[in-house]
Amino acid sequence: MNHIIEFEEDGHIYRVDGKKKLSVNGIIDGAGLRPPYRGSPKYGQRGTAVHSICQYYDEDRLGIVKPEHQGYLDSYIQFLEMYHPFYYQIETIQYNEDLDFIGTPDRVGFFGKQAFILDIKSGVPTKTDGIALYGYQLLQDKPEKYKLFDLYLKKDGSIPKLEEQNKSSDRNAFMAGLSICHWKGEMK
Repeated sequence: MNHIIEFEEDGHIYRVDGKKKLSVNGIIDGAGLRPPYRGSPKYGQRGTAVHSICQYYDEDRLGIVKPEHQGYLDSYIQFLEMYHPFYYQIETIQYNEDLDFIGTPDRVGFFGKQAFILDIKSGVPTKTDGIALYGYQLLQDKPEKYKLFDLYLKKDGSIPKLEEQNKSSDRNAFMAGLSICHWKGEMK
């Protein structure tokens, strides 16, 4: 079924056919799986900037990169040169009608013949990284065929860390969080 999907950057709100929907990160936060963020807003802003830079690089429309972000781009380029991924989705909003939630995986594609979902990070690993990836996996047709990876870019431009996420506890946590949020009626 075709849906009208809208995204409001302010507040990170998704709507499907005009109705507010749970998002992958909203589920993690709404179920209390991630502690409230207490760091500086500059780190969130950096993450957003690095995501945009990588997206624009992949789409061949990158402009000027601020010096404080150049290392992250250089690290990302090293990943591309090492793994030669083929992306067929870049920051594409997806909706799971059956489970009634939505999200935007950073990248969906292939390493050779292996389908994968990639989450790009400019910070340090957290306990919820794998939980989010499992949510993105459930947005795909035939989710079981996708391997899940976090890519931790380095500020100094060095080789990034590619970490596979495949813990059953992450899958269980996401499904529990989804159930809790639907039960609570939260639309974050």
